[in-house]
Amino acid sequence: MFAVWRAPDRESLDALMASISASGWHSYFETVNAVVAVLDLTAHLGQLDA
Repeated sequence: MFAVWRAPDRESLDALMASISASGWHSYFETVNAVVAVLDLTAHLGQLDA
């Protein structure tokens, strides 16, 4: 199972992750959080090429 979250800024994402943690969700599942910036396709292909 996985979920994808999108937030307008890092502060909002941090607040969401803190709320999920405070709900006790992590005591039911093993969780891994990964945070990345959303890029357009051209920028992503440039990163892959580098």
